[in-house]
Amino acid sequence: MSNVQRPAPALLVAVALVLLSIAALVHLDTRRYADPDLFVTLYTGREIVATGEPPRVESHSFTAAGGPWRDYEWVSRLVFYRAHESQGAAGLVALRAAVAVGLFAVAGLHALRLGSAAAFAAGVVFLSLFLRELLLFRPRIATFLGLACVMLLLDVGRSRRAALFGIPPLVAVWVNLHAGVIVGIAGIACLFGESVVRAVSDRFADALPGWTRDLLDGPTAPMAASAALLVASFLATGANPYGFEQWTAVVHSFTSAGTGGSISEWVPLARGGWREAILPSLLIATVLASLWIGRKRIPLGEAVFALVLCVASIAVVRFVALLAVVGVFPFMRAVATVAPGLAQRLGRSGQAVAWTGAAGAALVFALVQRPVHLDVRMFPSLTPVEPVAFLQANDISGNVLNEYDWGGYLAWAMPESRIFVDGRYDTAYPPEIYEDWSHFVTATYDYPSLPDRYGADVVLLRRIHVINAILDQDPRWVPVYRDPHSAIWLRRSEANAKHLARFEAGTLRVPELSDRDFLLGRTPPRPSGGEARDPSPSPPQS
Repeated sequence: MSNVQRPAPALLVAVALVLLSIAALVHLDTRRYADPDLFVTLYTGREIVATGEPPRVESHSFTAAGGPWRDYEWVSRLVFYRAHESQGAAGLVALRAAVAVGLFAVAGLHALRLGSAAAFAAGVVFLSLFLRELLLFRPRIATFLGLACVMLLLDVGRSRRAALFGIPPLVAVWVNLHAGVIVGIAGIACLFGESVVRAVSDRFADALPGWTRDLLDGPTAPMAASAALLVASFLATGANPYGFEQWTAVVHSFTSAGTGGSISEWVPLARGGWREAILPSLLIATVLASLWIGRKRIPLGEAVFALVLCVASIAVVRFVALLAVVGVFPFMRAVATVAPGLAQRLGRSGQAVAWTGAAGAALVFALVQRPVHLDVRMFPSLTPVEPVAFLQANDISGNVLNEYDWGGYLAWAMPESRIFVDGRYDTAYPPEIYEDWSHFVTATYDYPSLPDRYGADVVLLRRIHVINAILDQDPRWVPVYRDPHSAIWLRRSEANAKHLARFEAGTLRVPELSDRDFLLGRTPPRPSGGEARDPSPSPPQS
């Protein structure tokens, strides 16, 4: 009997796959911190629970209050809020872990179709490596799972047409979870394009060169079926409280000022620096190599979709995570292509040694990396815990001209105040709001009039902006607080008169926060103590 006919013991392979999955899950969970957009999700979920319906009118800002708010993530926000409300940070950790397990389950089903245990092992390692930095506590993780499910159903549907009927209902759910459903529609469009090319090639088969056979071999969905699927899936995107108006928010997210390069996740890959580009570049190279190695097993539509996302990831880093989700499919096909030859060279004993080594390495990694708690940390550079504690301790509130990505935490922790802007630039704010904020912090255009024009009472910004030194010298504003990351100015006004009097008298309190205050709790921290001292000590930190 040949080595190929005698694989490694099934029990050993099963144990190794389980341990690899656990190690991959642990690796994904090691990045456990509060992303700024998490707080937008939490306060929106709180509002949905309070009102009993999805948000329609903006009420958290003083710049867009009363305007329309189409929240295409409303179900995700409700789920996140309920998980956090019931279990605190542990609920969020469990929710993210469930999404990761779902991704592994899709990879497992794909591996079963390929008939390759090695493909599954490689797939979970691929996902844990390339999604670790991107699987944040945000509604976007719903798109990762939704996209993986659509990719699997499209693949099954090429040979079993009934599987395609599951896609429109999936889209109808997905459209209420995250706007990334548009990427799923793009994947379905690639299947339709594949069926069109296949129909044309079948008609003109004699005139096509031989090298096209690798691209066009294999089953595919009939053109009529894929066209019907594309239309049905598009119509399913209307199954949300805002109907097809939701597409205006999706278009806005791609065309607004916020996506013009000012927000970190919407910049080109090259702009982030070489260190930040290493892992995405490795991902792109791995996917391209997989497309070549597995070219005889990869459907044309899947290959085109992966290539488009490779280009998109170079242009805009936000697409890197989507490339990881889509790219795992051709990657696993490539592994399934080379695995039999490798197994034959290793022999039964060599395979047993390889699987034993993989299991041992996975076990050691999981034990070393295993978190001993379920906390979610709030980093001062990302979450303004200290300045908000200062505002709360001194009962300072009002219209806060805030750092862009700190608006969510302010609205969550201080619902009595109103913010200037937050992460909902594509669903709740006119484009000029973000443009005005950008002009203000960079001291360009008509920046001096902006606080007066909008009626700001408080300014809370990072200590990195050009405007900070200008505000320090502006007689209309008083710098009342600084820490290594942030600074606060109060307007000289009747509303702030008592706070400014206390500042002049040196009686404003600066709370002393413990490490526990930087761990996400079920409710925002409410410091009550603190001593009266100079609130402007240290130099800024980048």
